Amino acid sequence: MKRILTGILILLMLTSCSPSALLGVEDLLHPPKLTEEQTKIFEALQNDRGTSGIKLKYPRSGQFQSAFVLQDIDEDGQDEAIVFYELDSSKEALARINILDQQDGEWHSQYDVPGMGRNIDYVRFANLSEPNSNDIVIGWDNANAAEMTVSVYTYKNQVLNTIFDSNYSEILISDLDANGMDEMLLLSNNTVTGASRARLVKGSKGKVFTVSGVSLSRSYNGYLQMIAGSLPGKSVAIFIDGITETGEIGTEVLYLEEGNLVSAFKKDLQNSELLIGTLRPARLACSDVNGDGYIEIPSMSLLPGYEEAESKMYFTQYLTLEIGAVNQVSVAETNIVNQAEGYRLKFPESWVGQVTVSQQVETGEMRFFVYQGNLDDDSRELLRIRVYSEKDYQDQFAVENYRTIKTKGLFRYYAYIPPNTEEPLAINYAQLRELFTLLTE
Repeated sequence: MKRILTGILILLMLTSCSPSALLGVEDLLHPPKLTEEQTKIFEALQNDRGTSGIKLKYPRSGQFQSAFVLQDIDEDGQDEAIVFYELDSSKEALARINILDQQDGEWHSQYDVPGMGRNIDYVRFANLSEPNSNDIVIGWDNANAAEMTVSVYTYKNQVLNTIFDSNYSEILISDLDANGMDEMLLLSNNTVTGASRARLVKGSKGKVFTVSGVSLSRSYNGYLQMIAGSLPGKSVAIFIDGITETGEIGTEVLYLEEGNLVSAFKKDLQNSELLIGTLRPARLACSDVNGDGYIEIPSMSLLPGYEEAESKMYFTQYLTLEIGAVNQVSVAETNIVNQAEGYRLKFPESWVGQVTVSQQVETGEMRFFVYQGNLDDDSRELLRIRVYSEKDYQDQFAVENYRTIKTKGLFRYYAYIPPNTEEPLAINYAQLRELFTLLTE
């Protein structure tokens, strides 16, 4: 039997984290080697604190993932150094912030204060409190806390001032209302009611405050992604890919209306096809898959023939949401997404509903054929795709009739199209190269 099914692909799709991602940077066996400038800053910190027993703390996500962050935070034209650390001898279960300034080429500590958590999740600079400000946004993480804490600081007259604190599970900073200043969107989970909620945070005249909030349509245990993008008729929308209690991924879409957050999925849509259709078993995030400038939402369905099969195979439709009196979606693309091997194949329109896929356990090869009522019947085969690493053993006889359609690093993507000129659904290699895309190019 030519068809061999497996759940390995789905398992890999659902578990994309590497073991190293579970560790904080400071937990690595060998901490990053300090640069010459960082060494000078570190020695100045040790002198100020009167001890060499200092453990550096590294932010775990975001643009800045160093214990040393250089930024002009007092707008004097010269960078200050922000150092995250903890004292080995301290019983205080909090990371600390030390601000150092340079005078005559030497670093000197100016301000030192404990943070709001043992670990640093996130560091960002934004103009939240007023135009052209350089506010410091820090996400603090306590391992035993249900949520993290975000703090917004200003640094003036050699004093670090806290102007906003709040809990959050996920954070997005962007100019969401196109007013030239940043806004902050915070997602949080209510541990009492279980409801997930989004809050819009803005600033004015040196202050930062919450201006709007909206409940999400589902409760989420965590988040895969939150991004700002566009929808037809809406210049800015926020796309939230959340992880449900069952481990599925669901999407929420928010936008601003007269300065307030609005959910595209209202409460009366909780049982609608539109909302349910965003639930998917794979860790696929919203993205602009076809380059039209709009963010599309992944929606997964079983391939033909897999309704009763023990192991499931899915195709993915990327949906464009249109906001109106009644929310509607249109299909931007239909794809087979192979996350384990890092590619997707766009289905020609003639294939949708007609073509199904099987996968071989031994090689991981995916075979595309016309479904004729039985998954064992692949007599109208259209395509095979196989991936090899240069480090793997390659049986040249196994791929002698295959063509290379893409290479990336050590990986080579092979394809075979049966020479069946009478098959009405057949494609050629030129068409295949147009339909085939790597997930990260």
